[in-house]
Amino acid sequence: MSDRIESTKPLTEESSDSTKTAVAVMIMIVTLLGTVFAFLQSQASNEEARAAREAESASLRSMVKVNEAGRSIGRDNLAYGLWSDHEWLRYSYDLTATAGGPNSAYARLLSEVEGAVSSELEQYSMMLQGEEYALEDGTYDYALFYEELYAPSYEAAEFDEQYATERDAWGGKADAFVAVITVLAVALFLLGLSSTITPAVRKQFIVAGGVVAAVAAIWGAATYLRGVQAPSPKAIDDYVAATVEVNTAEDVEDYERAIARLDSAIEEREGYANAFLVRGNAYFNLDFLNSDGPQGSEDALADFNRALESNPDDWVSIGNVGAVHYWLGNYEASLENTEGTTRPPWRTPKRRWRSNRTIRSYL
Repeated sequence: MSDRIESTKPLTEESSDSTKTAVAVMIMIVTLLGTVFAFLQSQASNEEARAAREAESASLRSMVKVNEAGRSIGRDNLAYGLWSDHEWLRYSYDLTATAGGPNSAYARLLSEVEGAVSSELEQYSMMLQGEEYALEDGTYDYALFYEELYAPSYEAAEFDEQYATERDAWGGKADAFVAVITVLAVALFLLGLSSTITPAVRKQFIVAGGVVAAVAAIWGAATYLRGVQAPSPKAIDDYVAATVEVNTAEDVEDYERAIARLDSAIEEREGYANAFLVRGNAYFNLDFLNSDGPQGSEDALADFNRALESNPDDWVSIGNVGAVHYWLGNYEASLENTEGTTRPPWRTPKRRWRSNRTIRSYL
């Protein structure tokens, strides 16, 4: 009997040694994983900080461009106003000179003076110098002039928003890696504890530590593979150009050209909410150019709904959805979008009742 017991001792010791070796290997692997994910967390944090700096820079650039556009428009309005006044005086003196009489020579001289002054003032007006702003009826396209001046601020604002989105995405990855590292620390604790407890429960701790480590590894790998969308300069260029076209459009061709640009922007940047919103506006306005009057636009409705998917609290898109439903004849849906349970704070109950009363009259 004693011989049998002695013969089993080497097997028990060998089994214990193999278990310790397996635990040591697992601890080494978990430690290595922790090191890798710590590096990835640091990298994600650095990318988050970079995107944050880019977003702040773009935000500042946007404000600067808005101020520059405002000052340019102010200076141009002053120059144009003075030019218009002197042109009117020149025209009046021309009429007097043409009519003849004792004052015709003097009026002709004053007309030449006013013409010289207006020519000088014309040099200070970008709108008067730009041939693209001159209309056939002798007036000028103020909307196009203003939009082109504000276009750089639109571009900077888009970069600001897209860099902020990238910053948040990298921040989410960095936070996830911190959580993964914490879970790996729990796995290390369980594996380390397994070597200090009785053999009867050692296996359970080893299995638990291995499972926790596997879950952390899968989580970390999924986080690493999760893509981060960087700003797209081409998409922004198409968006800004289309925004200017939509805001200054006068005919079907203008809207169709803007829609084509927005198609390109959306293809370039997946889920481009602002592009969906502007394209929805283009479809909505295009519907009003129908020869039979507005019929409603399913394309506009689809784009506004896509914009809401990215920002459910966007009251502009919510109102747009209600407006499209109204023209489509979906009065119940239109009413639902204008008197939902969550209402914009600037809409008083009395104003909401007035806007909804019109819709209710069709029900």
